Amino acid sequence: MTHCYYCKSTIFIGGKKQGNLRFCGNSCFLKGQYLLLTAQLPNKVVNDKINAVHQGACPKCNKKGSPIDIHTSYKIWSFIVFSHWKNEPQICCRSCGVKSQLSGTLSSFLLGWWSLPVGIVLTPVQIVRNLAALLLSPNPFRPSKKLQDSIKFNLGQQLYDSKQSDKRDI
Repeated sequence: MTHCYYCKSTIFIGGKKQGNLRFCGNSCFLKGQYLLLTAQLPNKVVNDKINAVHQGACPKCNKKGSPIDIHTSYKIWSFIVFSHWKNEPQICCRSCGVKSQLSGTLSSFLLGWWSLPVGIVLTPVQIVRNLAALLLSPNPFRPSKKLQDSIKFNLGQQLYDSKQSDKRDI
């Protein structure tokens, strides 16, 4: 079995290849290009950027002193036969992450139940996921793997965009 280099999903048939790497589709292929560009940077540059974000000011509340990481809130809302659920990862401090997770829990509890069968089944799931996220926060002493991957992706995207801009200037 082959797995997508970017999203790690299993590729049964098809996909897109680049050298030894396989991607499940065009979206993951493009995102994978960002990671490949980041891999060309010196480790020190990447690690310095990760640490700067982790120890920097919160992008939501602008407070300093609280480590920054990825905090995910889980929400669902339903109406008769339609349900919409989502996971919202955000780079922020613990305090902003807790507020978002509490908000997700409350809104899911109030708005999630109102469809059959999805609302009835997924509302408790989203509530439990929020409660678990509240209890199992990322280690404040080092950046999580999710934060590291997100910053590497963003660095690669910036490199890709700057290379595309350089090509247009020629």
